[in-house]
Amino acid sequence: MNIFIAFANEDRDVRDKLLRQMNLVKDRQGWTIWSAVEIKAGERWDAEIKQRLFGSDVVILLLSTDFFNSSYILDTELPEIIARHRKGDCQIIPVLARMCHWKDTAFGDYARMGDLQALPSGEKPIMSRMLWDNEDEPYFETVRGIKEAIADFQKKKNGEISNVATSSKVKTTPAAAKKKTATESTAPTRAQATAVKKAQPAARKPIVPAAAPKKTSLPVSLFPLHGITLGKTTVEELKRLGTHSTMINDRTKQPYNLYEVNGVDFWYDRGVAHNMYMPNFKKIPDKWHGMGFSWRLSYQEWLAVLKKLGYETVVTKPPKTEQYEGKPCLTAEVMAYYQSEGIRYAIQLNFNYNKGSSVTDSQTLYSIRVVIM
Repeated sequence: MNIFIAFANEDRDVRDKLLRQMNLVKDRQGWTIWSAVEIKAGERWDAEIKQRLFGSDVVILLLSTDFFNSSYILDTELPEIIARHRKGDCQIIPVLARMCHWKDTAFGDYARMGDLQALPSGEKPIMSRMLWDNEDEPYFETVRGIKEAIADFQKKKNGEISNVATSSKVKTTPAAAKKKTATESTAPTRAQATAVKKAQPAARKPIVPAAAPKKTSLPVSLFPLHGITLGKTTVEELKRLGTHSTMINDRTKQPYNLYEVNGVDFWYDRGVAHNMYMPNFKKIPDKWHGMGFSWRLSYQEWLAVLKKLGYETVVTKPPKTEQYEGKPCLTAEVMAYYQSEGIRYAIQLNFNYNKGSSVTDSQTLYSIRVVIM
């Protein structure tokens, strides 16, 4: 299975780390992986890329703002990749390297029509470190998704080959093409037609459907919250509303800045609020409580609330029971997405370290995180 990786130079670090994970499984999976870094000195890079691209069975796209701002990718690579995919010659696997509005691009439209789902599961960008437990997890999950996508592609290809082989064995004889004689005619007699007509029930009066219920405006936005809207509220506005803190991330050991406003932590980057976090020992804001949010909900009830609010919901870590401090504990992760006023939001629900061990137990949600994508 020949795999081609298309990426922008700015995402070379993501490509390198993904390759390291893929190299662990490539021999057992039968993969041959190639990307532009394999070009040797003196080779014509454009000709080499096209040759490798035409010979690939699977194309992995590392999506980012730089990917979609590369004229070579948009004008040369992507049209060829889509053309081959339309003909069934290759499988496209989009991988979300960094946050970007990829669904608003022409490729995003094609992905929707072709039912192409971006990896990692739940479309959590690899470089959005706040959404991952450690640095290796996004690459591990991406490679797992690549393995599944390639396995499905192989099954589809093998099925098509099998169908072609079966259909080629069926031959039509000249005798089979002859028209039926009058005695072989299947047309009903007059008596049969009359009997059928009598047996048919009388036509029913058309049912007039009841008026459809008035639709509510969906999805329902979580913001503004305490006067703050992620992606819009500036640091200067946060200063007026909250208390500043600088903390160290336990996983990355990197400092991050936040403002606490009415018990909710709002993190900022590049001058605007972009991320908020709330563990279950904090009070659910009244606005969210009115939308149906409550720490007392069970896993199943949370899914129902997210659906009711019109959010696109993906279970990124299926529920299972693990031991925590000697007691059974439900662990799961759910991502929910919605767009409002041009901003796409991702909601991360983490079920762990809490009460209950089943999907119907209440108070199993540990934290809520919301980020802009």
